[in-house]
Amino acid sequence: MENSGCSQLQEKFKFLKEEIRERTKVSSENMKEFNERINKFCFDFKTRWYASARKQQYFLQSNRDWLDSSIGFSCCKTHKRGRMEVPFEECSEPTKRKKSLALRKTAPLPLLVHATQMGLRAAGQLDASKVMQEISESPANATKYRLSVQNAGKNKQMSKEEALSVLVEAKLSRHQYNIISQSAPEKFPCYTYVQSAKKDCYPKRECIKIDETSVKVSLQGLLDHTVERIMLSQKGVFEILDEENLYELCLYSKWGFDGSSGHSLYKQVFHGPSASDSSVFITCIVPLRLVYKTKIIWVNPRPSSTRYCRPLKMEFVKESAEVSKTEKARVDAEIRNLGNSIVFIDNKRLEVRHNLMLTMVDGKVCNALTGTKSTQSCYLCGATSKELNDIDNMVKREVNMNNIQFGLSILHGWIRFFECLLQVSYKFPIKKWQARLVDEKEIVSENKARIPKEFRDRIGLIVDQPKPGYGSTNDGNTARRFFENAEVSSEITKIDVELITKMHMLMIAVSSGHEIEVEKFRQFALSTARLFVQKYPWYYMPPTLHKYFIHGPEIVSHALLPIGRLSEEAQEARNKDFKRFREDFARKCSRQKANEDIFNRFLITSDPLICSKRKLPKKKIQTLPKAVVELLKPAKEDNDKNDDIKYNDDYESKEEDDDDDVFANDSMSDD
Repeated sequence: MENSGCSQLQEKFKFLKEEIRERTKVSSENMKEFNERINKFCFDFKTRWYASARKQQYFLQSNRDWLDSSIGFSCCKTHKRGRMEVPFEECSEPTKRKKSLALRKTAPLPLLVHATQMGLRAAGQLDASKVMQEISESPANATKYRLSVQNAGKNKQMSKEEALSVLVEAKLSRHQYNIISQSAPEKFPCYTYVQSAKKDCYPKRECIKIDETSVKVSLQGLLDHTVERIMLSQKGVFEILDEENLYELCLYSKWGFDGSSGHSLYKQVFHGPSASDSSVFITCIVPLRLVYKTKIIWVNPRPSSTRYCRPLKMEFVKESAEVSKTEKARVDAEIRNLGNSIVFIDNKRLEVRHNLMLTMVDGKVCNALTGTKSTQSCYLCGATSKELNDIDNMVKREVNMNNIQFGLSILHGWIRFFECLLQVSYKFPIKKWQARLVDEKEIVSENKARIPKEFRDRIGLIVDQPKPGYGSTNDGNTARRFFENAEVSSEITKIDVELITKMHMLMIAVSSGHEIEVEKFRQFALSTARLFVQKYPWYYMPPTLHKYFIHGPEIVSHALLPIGRLSEEAQEARNKDFKRFREDFARKCSRQKANEDIFNRFLITSDPLICSKRKLPKKKIQTLPKAVVELLKPAKEDNDKNDDIKYNDDYESKEEDDDDDVFANDSMSDD
């Protein structure tokens, strides 16, 4: 068939060649040049014809300009010496300049512009003619036209989800967003579209209950909505999965609750039972990983941030042991009745089961849930403060395995390690756990005055200072700075620098988010515990240090995910968000409306689809020291491919994207 088509085309070219030769009356001396010209035309035609798949429609569409051009057979005319003249439009740029030089010298510029404008109009190019007229009237218009052409693709209007992500990231109110959108309407959609995107961030309204003192959403409704939004953010991934793979998905999440106090008292009447709005108790859930068997489909890039930290309940009540027990019982009942989440994406049915871990809790909550009355006792093994320094007996002591589920409370771990060394430094001159005599109390008081002042003068830290309504300045960031400057901290506090360094390495390992080698970690933790007892046998080890040194390996080994991803930082940081949302983004006309607005803002800022469109900020992080890397499993055994282990011996800091976002800055004085 292909040979037949070629022969037919050759016959047509032969007929065309004979017809042109008869009409132009080519002489025998010009026949060679005529054949070269016509052969070149036939070659060009065949090339374009086969490039168009021998389809007339495609050929006409792609070769319109070539077909409209003329072909001259100058060889058929009287032979002239020299190079054959080429049409102006086929000339090179230097040749065009030479040919137009005489015209440009003789004719003034307005005449040339007007002639060009009229020529375009005569050719039917009216828009080009008008543009030429506007450009000639004002030179500034030429720059505007050029920039508009360059930015034509860049000024595409945002989608409603992208606009909402900007509103959330910049912490804009409705009024502020309207000002921005009115100044750049081609970029920002109107607020009505943003409102529709907000409504998509809420679970079904029948799942949410709102009154003057509390707001709560059913666990099933919140998880169903969370799964749906994750699916939309990873739509391309699910399109390539086979149908049989869409029924074995599992979403791992952590949850917890925490209370905060010192909030503003609003001048509004409670229409129901009297209550106080100075204290709030918030329950949250954070999705961590969506997996199919051992393959990770989606991973939370900010497990310790308020991003993806979804509200489950918000209630104006003071935190207590009874409130904590009641809330855990309520959520446990919902977990027992929890079913799989079923979502339809592009006519595909996806079914996701859930695995929830109660790890976003602090020491006070752990004591309340386990019935441990003394804060100086270990809720895991029941040992008292006077027994904790006996390392050999503590290692043999039986542990209540039901209580291991609460994790390590890593943020509080930083603070408790720091405060322990601070208390040791205060009492180091008297070498007693408690100062009972008057002169001993004076020495401790002098140390308490000297040490914070030196920290303030040398490294700018505000240490152990009370903050009205907020506990003290001993927060997570202060603790990290203390350990990072181990040598300076050792000089100020007189604490052994090796002990500070080993504690720092241990905390970095559990905070890294990588899988930990349990046996190596066990040996390192025990050596740190023995060093502490050897250096300061007169100071009883706090329960938090005991939990890390003695029970830490068991907790790490029983964790379903890397222990660093199960921290409570996101829950603690939500307390600051509550204060800001209540003040800036909530209606003040009624308590119920205010609670609804605060809860909706929690839902919007934690929506997986909106968070996926928010740019992850760069954070100043530190590479892992070699001593820490030795405690971690090799990178190939870590399922999360984004967490490549890096380290250097100098422990230098550098700018890089990291999984740690906003460290919770609230003090933990209630623990």
